Amino acid sequence: MVRIYNDITETVGNTPLVRLNRVTKGLEATVVAKLEF
Repeated sequence: MVRIYNDITETVGNTPLVRLNRVTKGLEATVVAKLEF
């Protein structure tokens, strides 16, 4: 299972998935973005 991070500070040293809390505010859905850098 892929780990989903709560904010950008938890992503140092990994190819992270970050939960987009502002996008889903008030919704039951979870939206994540994969960061590549």
